[in-house]
Amino acid sequence: MKNLIGNERAKEYLSSLIDQERVGNSLLFSGPKGVGKSCFARAFTELLLKDSRVVSGKHPDVHLYRPEGKTGMHSISSMRSLIKEVYLPPYETEIKVMIIEDADRMMAVSANALLKTLEEPAKKTLIILISERTESLLPTILSRCCRLRFSPIPEEEIENYLIQKHGMEREE
Repeated sequence: MKNLIGNERAKEYLSSLIDQERVGNSLLFSGPKGVGKSCFARAFTELLLKDSRVVSGKHPDVHLYRPEGKTGMHSISSMRSLIKEVYLPPYETEIKVMIIEDADRMMAVSANALLKTLEEPAKKTLIILISERTESLLPTILSRCCRLRFSPIPEEEIENYLIQKHGMEREE
């Protein structure tokens, strides 16, 4: 996570969860679009599993769920697949991670199916929900997750990063 800029409090909190071995079963990364929630989810997962394959999307214990189809929603079949996978043991690591992007795009039946899994979490499984509109999530789902709020990165911080890491000029 050290390669990510911004959201220092979230970064520190996530690192402390790993350091203190207090990672729970469900996290909710919330905040506006484009603030790096998905990048933080992958970086946190990489740190947790101690495996660089996470970022490339080729780790057998990391499962990514995105809205699908014409409706752009998480279908019940997708959530059933997640639920089935949750209760299987990890393949290579101590813990399995399920990342649900745009979690606020769940159909009501999908959200209710996921809720049961959050209420009775599987051991050795972490579910990370990513959402920019948490008000669209069921209150019962919100109550089952540890919520981390991500904020936009100040322009000055982005400028400094581009200058230092990529050799760009301030005018660029």
